Order: sequence, then structure tokens, then C-alpha cells
Amino acid sequence: PRWFALVDQCVEKRLHGKDYKVCFFSAAKQGSVSLGTFDGFDVARPHALTFEGGQRCPAGPARRLRLQLVCGGENELLDMWEPSLCQFEGVASSPSACEWEDLHTAEQTSILATLLPSEEL
Repeated sequence: PRWFALVDQCVEKRLHGKDYKVCFFSAAKQGSVSLGTFDGFDVARPHALTFEGGQRCPAGPARRLRLQLVCGGENELLDMWEPSLCQFEGVASSPSACEWEDLHTAEQTSILATLLPSEEL
């Protein structure tokens, strides 16, 4: 149920001079080039979505993406990079990725912000 809010949701952003669009549980693109379709969760990394079978690189493998979801107040694409040929990594924030510990930390930060002048944070 925690991921249900991401169904049919997409995030888009221009990063490092390129346009990216990721639709959770659907497909990912860099401009018009497919980075893959949703393949599942990465069992080695909590909250990481994998996208496989993207457009093939010239003389290389098919593009693929591993998107790490982190706790955040809104669905937002935060960063994207290509650590090796046609193998993309990305980070997106979403309230769906928040754990109880994250909410407690956010609550404590909010309380501190009301008690301390902003330059002390």
C-alpha cells in the first residue's frame, strides 16, 4: 500500500543539460531515448526501482536505470548520472519512501526551527 500513491505518477527534470522523465512503475526516458521499463525493486537496495530493456547503446548494452527513492515532501527527481556505459543511476524523493524514523527526524527539525534563529540551524 505504501507505493500505491506512485502509480501513474511521473517526475521530470533537466539535469546536467539533459531532460529526464521517470514514470514510477512504468518507464524512464532521457529525452526521447528509453532508459527502460519498470522491472521491479532492487533486492540489494531498499526503495530502489529498476528499469530494464531501454534503447540499445551504439555497440553497447541496452540502457538501464536504477532509481533510489528517498524520503521527501514531494515527488521530485533529484539527480541522474551514468556511472558506466548505458547504466544509469538516479535519485528521486517521495513521501512514500519515508519511514517512521524520517518523520520523527523531520518533526524534531521543525521543532528546532521554531526555537532557534535560522542562522543557528
